[in-house]
Amino acid sequence: MKAAILFVLVLGAATCSLAQTNVGLGGSRDTISFTGTGGADDLTMSWGALCDPAHCLGAGSGLAFGANGFFSLSGGGGLTLTNLGGDAWSVTETSPMVFCFSSAWDCSGAVFIEGNLQLDSLTQYGVLGVLNDAGAPNLAITGGTLESVFGPQASLTFALAGVDSDLTGLLNSANTTAGVYVSSVSLTPAPDTPSVPEPLPLVLLGTALILAAVLLRRLLPSEDPVTPAGPVTATAKAP
Repeated sequence: MKAAILFVLVLGAATCSLAQTNVGLGGSRDTISFTGTGGADDLTMSWGALCDPAHCLGAGSGLAFGANGFFSLSGGGGLTLTNLGGDAWSVTETSPMVFCFSSAWDCSGAVFIEGNLQLDSLTQYGVLGVLNDAGAPNLAITGGTLESVFGPQASLTFALAGVDSDLTGLLNSANTTAGVYVSSVSLTPAPDTPSVPEPLPLVLLGTALILAAVLLRRLLPSEDPVTPAGPVTATAKAP
């Protein structure tokens, strides 16, 4: 019974650590602005110098535990939001932004995750906005020490604060809403991309399988039972 309980606990620890892999990233400065294009449906969105040493902190959990540092975004261009009706917007960009999660705020330290970010849809919730609300795989990972944990793709979801409560008011005008900032970011493995386990979970899983085999060996009856022998009768040799 003890072996069975230990097997369940060890296996549970391995699977839970896989499922909880996540990097929580903190807020930025006021650097995002939305500007009406003068068209009927479109806005432009621009990101300034997003981070500095006091912002954009991040910490990992699960298999990413111990990865603590900062994230940064650079490059990219031509960010356009098209109103899909109500508070839903599609997001397109002419080139992806470069994302980096590193031990240094300017990506000069140990790099945990880096890749090319293609921003996804924005949904408004009053003065809040969520980019990639559906958690689509929008980050193509190109390197970093956590690349084996997250796989080739990951999902980056941005929560924005200070968004105009009605961005559609900027349509058909060149007015600008500034002062928007990132309040939090979540980096998770893409839903359809299984993570590659690291050594510790593999050891735990291997130990669990060995314990299960030992337990089954003890519980299952032997295939060739031995019939107890009867009393032995000694016979004397003839002279």
